Amino acid sequence: MSAHGSSLVSLLPPHAFVMGKRAPEPMGVTAPCRFCGGASHQVDEVGGQNASFIFMVEYPLSPSGPTLADQFTESEAGALLRKIREAMKLGPQEVSVWIRSSGGASLESASCMPFQMKELKSRAPRVVITFGEGMAQSLLDAKEPLSELRGRFHTCFDLKILATEDLTGMLTHPALKKQAWEDLKLALQG
Repeated sequence: MSAHGSSLVSLLPPHAFVMGKRAPEPMGVTAPCRFCGGASHQVDEVGGQNASFIFMVEYPLSPSGPTLADQFTESEAGALLRKIREAMKLGPQEVSVWIRSSGGASLESASCMPFQMKELKSRAPRVVITFGEGMAQSLLDAKEPLSELRGRFHTCFDLKILATEDLTGMLTHPALKKQAWEDLKLALQG
C-alpha cells in the first residue's frame, strides 16, 4: 500500500464510517476515533442505527484487548445496561449504545463532541441518555455536578438529553440504581 493509501481514511468525513460495522482492529492497535480522527479516545456503537434512544457511556479501553464495543459488552457494566434496556421494555434495535473510551486527553475528547452532536442531530433520537457525570457534562457543556443535572430533561440542538448515574457507580453502590430508575422512567415518558 502506498503512503497515501493509509491516509485516505482520514480524508473521509466522520459520517462515512458505519458505526459498529467496521472490521475489528488487530490486537494491540488503537484505532482513531471514527468521529474526529483523534488518537487519544474512541467512540464505538452497539445497537440500532435508527434507535429511539441513544445511551452514552464511558468505559476504559484496554489497548491489548478486543474492540471497545466488545470490551464494554462483555463487562459487568455492559450486562447492567442490558438489564436496564430490558427493564425499560426496549428491544435491542430500539437502543443505540455509544461507548466513549475514558481516560483519553480531555481536550481531544471535548473537540470531538461537535462531531458527535452532528451525528446525534442527524439521527434525531427520541431521548439521549448520558450515564455518568463526565459524559453529561461533556455533552451538555456543563460544569454542574451530576446531582444538579439529573432528574430533568435538558435541550441541546433540539435534542432531549437526560443525565443519570454512572454504570460503574451503580455496580459499586447499588442504592444509585433507584435514582437511575427514576430518571429512566422519565426518559420513557419523553
